[in-house]
Amino acid sequence: MSQQRRRPLPARCMSLDYDSDSDSDSDSEDEMLMKFALRDYIAGARLPEFVQVSGHNLGSAAELKNLAWAFNWPEYPTLRRELGTRTLKKVGRVDTKQIMATARSYLDKFDFLFIHNETGVDAEESQRLRLPCDGLIEYDKEDYELLKNLRHEEDLLMVLKDYVLGTVSEAVRVMQCLPLDAPLSKTLLFKSRNEFCSAHRARWEILALPSDSFNDAPVIVVFVPPTMFGVYDFAQFANIQEFNNHDLDTLDSKEFRASDILWAVIHDCCKGRGYKFVLTNYLYWAFGTFSNDYTEAIVTDAIESRISSFNGIQIRGYDSKINAIELLAYWMQAARGMIPAAL
Repeated sequence: MSQQRRRPLPARCMSLDYDSDSDSDSDSEDEMLMKFALRDYIAGARLPEFVQVSGHNLGSAAELKNLAWAFNWPEYPTLRRELGTRTLKKVGRVDTKQIMATARSYLDKFDFLFIHNETGVDAEESQRLRLPCDGLIEYDKEDYELLKNLRHEEDLLMVLKDYVLGTVSEAVRVMQCLPLDAPLSKTLLFKSRNEFCSAHRARWEILALPSDSFNDAPVIVVFVPPTMFGVYDFAQFANIQEFNNHDLDTLDSKEFRASDILWAVIHDCCKGRGYKFVLTNYLYWAFGTFSNDYTEAIVTDAIESRISSFNGIQIRGYDSKINAIELLAYWMQAARGMIPAAL
């Protein structure tokens, strides 16, 4: 893969008239490369690969995709609450295939939006759309040098914030046709909010959208490094389950299962602030929402990320038909009240 490629300018809303009369072929191949459909981009976008760097504790994406269970988590005495504090009693399953179909149908309505791209204008290059997508956006040299040297979980968090969440926020801004400097554009940017539920030696990071007219935190994203939360941990989190005998308050009836701790964390983050949440370890994602009284939650299956290797080839994995980038854009719009019929 070429390490240096034209990068997109700040995205603008635009609809192209392919049927306009012209004496010449105005939409030449070179010109068409300068603009591409937002819908094509977010459908084809993939998360950057990370590889094992000798002497450091972050493994490779290919290896960690197959990590079953992470090491036992420590106890968190500060997370224990008085009995009855945490109201979540039941976790149900969203029809994940139906959510995917609904999200795809919603996003397909934006197939008229295009991103403009130009060559030779370095000063105007945008860093807002940073995920690779075959034929549209590829790594430049700076991206390549950064991504091949991820050494710690904190480095992966940076990639999640800057490359993944930043790209999705920009895509939603374009969908809303908001100028870059519009006040509403700032409400689409995720911010670190670890104060929502902090603990000594916490293995999670909390990010959230800023307050809007409906909720103090429309979407909560909880990130746990893949070294600390395996695919079976994820399946356990997304399983249909009930919390009896104040399990989430005491956190001691199931030997401190990581999934129980994260349900307690997500409950504390969302209650009184919002309803929609996302759990990710970068390699897998689950999307969920609480009932109005926070006694019930529903959550999708764990959805595997599409990962792009450094040579531009997608790392093999389960094809979910719709990627986590698309679902996150949909989830943001649902949380912001832009999709009335959404969960």
